[in-house]
Amino acid sequence: MSDLRITRREYAFRFRSPEEFTEFFRDNYGPTLKAFEALDEAGQERLHADLTTLAAEHDQEPGPSVAMPSAYLEVVATRR
Repeated sequence: MSDLRITRREYAFRFRSPEEFTEFFRDNYGPTLKAFEALDEAGQERLHADLTTLAAEHDQEPGPSVAMPSAYLEVVATRR
């Protein structure tokens, strides 16, 4: 028999700017990295601009920094 505990936590990702958001995901998030690698220079510039705009539009932090809500699901299973 095992217990399953699921908790949901709300976090806000914080970045200094929409550009920093884009660079973080370009360098650290596999699907975004692959998308950039698949594009030519013009396509990369358009994707960079689109992601930067996305970050700015969903920003919930007044001022120069960027904060966006995110959901985090943690599942912990223990076996007895």
